[in-house]
Amino acid sequence: MNKKSQFFYILSASIVLLSLSFASCVSRPSVTSEEEENVLFAPESYIPSSFNWQSVCEGISYSSFKSDSARVSYHLVRVDLEKQGLTLCAYPETESYKTQSVSDFAKQSGCILAFNTSPFDTSSATEIRGVHIAKGIHISDCIEKYAALALKKTSGGTWHACVIASQNEKAVEENDFVLGGFFAVVLDGQAQHFAHHSYEARMGAGISADGKTLYIMMVEKTNSLRGLSYQQCAKVFLALGCSNALEFDGGHSTELYLDGTTLTGTSPCRKQAAMFGFKVEE
Repeated sequence: MNKKSQFFYILSASIVLLSLSFASCVSRPSVTSEEEENVLFAPESYIPSSFNWQSVCEGISYSSFKSDSARVSYHLVRVDLEKQGLTLCAYPETESYKTQSVSDFAKQSGCILAFNTSPFDTSSATEIRGVHIAKGIHISDCIEKYAALALKKTSGGTWHACVIASQNEKAVEENDFVLGGFFAVVLDGQAQHFAHHSYEARMGAGISADGKTLYIMMVEKTNSLRGLSYQQCAKVFLALGCSNALEFDGGHSTELYLDGTTLTGTSPCRKQAAMFGFKVEE
């Protein structure tokens, strides 16, 4: 084969390979409905029949789930909001702040549990998107299309939580802490439906019907782990017994700190603008 023929042979082969690669990409199956998702990813493949809880300290316990076959891994933390001596911490507490890691926030504030919350403008890195209220101080304004987690101290000195489906000034007033997120995935015991199905690292929170128990859920996504959709997160929260739940910022912002251990949803994990945590006085 002369050089000219060899050149055209290589060029033709490259075009064929490129065409096959393009065809493979465009024909890759995508999930377009919840029914299709349930067929491709049966709920029992990523939701165990029961959750095994391990005590971290009084009032806080931990559980996790991992399936290599389903390519799913997530971590759960349960907080008893009626626990006496529970101190809540939020970042930022003032209008002047910069991004930092959840682990740094936890260590600086002395929290045994901490996690990222509100989405933020990554171009400015100092602009929270949606409401953020810390110790009654409004740091960032409401965005109605987004949900929020609100916590209020009771007359007995314990805490009560609720999920606000749509951020608005009336709904968030008179709460000690309001943590903006993206969308509610469970409302009044019903999973919410979404037109878009994407599988990502997730950070979310769910609450019991009486608002006295808080569940934190962190989902991993790596080369070997596919992450979960909003609908799948809703199913996990329902299996935990939550009546309401929402999703916070996820993706590369996903970071959970628990008792000296840092867990990230992806690698690398970027610094965040908003986070929340708990301290427990024994």
